Formats: sequence, structure tokens, C-alpha cells
Amino acid sequence: MLMRFRSTRATCTTRALSAGVLALATAGALAACGDDSSTAESDTSASSGPSQVVPANPTTSGEVVTTTPNPHSDGGDSGSGDAQDGGISEITELPEASAVRGEEDNAFIDELKGRNINVDDQVLQDQMIAAAHEQCLANEEGRDSFAVPAIAGQLQALGESDEDPEVIAEAIKAAAEANYCG
Repeated sequence: MLMRFRSTRATCTTRALSAGVLALATAGALAACGDDSSTAESDTSASSGPSQVVPANPTTSGEVVTTTPNPHSDGGDSGSGDAQDGGISEITELPEASAVRGEEDNAFIDELKGRNINVDDQVLQDQMIAAAHEQCLANEEGRDSFAVPAIAGQLQALGESDEDPEVIAEAIKAAAEANYCG
């Protein structure tokens, strides 16, 4: 029994010593990470968010003004007097559509209009032209187009044509091959 007591006492001493060494190692590791005097070097002090925001009011000019320091600037004048980082302004109406169409684009759109497909919307025209170019690529690669059936279904669902999507797809394919595919 005495032997067992010494064995237990040695185990307790070993555990206490191990715990002490572990505590010292942990304290040393934390001290190595830095102390209160370590700081990041920076010339400017920047906050993470706007310091003042004035929301837009429908009864005023609609201008939104924010004052947010730019953490990427050096604090001096960078010579770009017109650029303002952090400022936003409210848009009250969309700008006019201004896509430039080539002769082949106009011929393609006109051919679709001649087949009773309404493509007056400029965004829809962009989609149709993109689908036409994808049709030409599909022809070159020897596969079926994925875009033409999708846009044909969209046109029918939007009520831009009374035809079935299969008929619309054939019209788009024919117009694409006549105007774009070489």
C-alpha cells in the first residue's frame, strides 16, 4: 500500500509540474504575439463607416451627401479634383437608350418584326442579337442552340408574339443565319 501511495504522489507531482510548464508555455506564446504597444502603421485615421449621412428627401433636390474618410488616400490632394469617393446620388430616371446598332443588327431586328415578333424594347433587342450570335456559334460547333429556344419561350410568355415558341425559334434561327452566320 505504501508503494501505491508513492506512485500516486509521483503522478500528482508530475501532473502539477506539467501543468506549470504548460502555463508558462502558454504565457510565453501569448507574450510573443504582441503587447499593448504594437499598432498598425498608418498616416490617416479612417473609420469603418460613414461618419455622417444625410438621406435623400423627396421634397429637396434628391441629393444624398455622405462624409466618409477614404482609407486609401494619403490625406493630400491627389490631383483628381472631380472624383469623390464615398458620395452617392439618387437617380430619378433612367438615361435614354443609346445602343449603337450596325446594319446587320437592324436587318435582323427588321426581319423579326416582319414575322410579327415585337422587339421594340432595346433590352429585348440585345437579348435577341445575343441569341442570334449564339445560334451561329451552335451551327459552327454542330450542336443545337440553347439560347434561341429560351428567348423564343420568353417572347411568347411576355406576349411579344402570338406564335408558338417553336415557330418563334425557327424565325429567330432563320433571321440569324440570314444576317449573322457566315
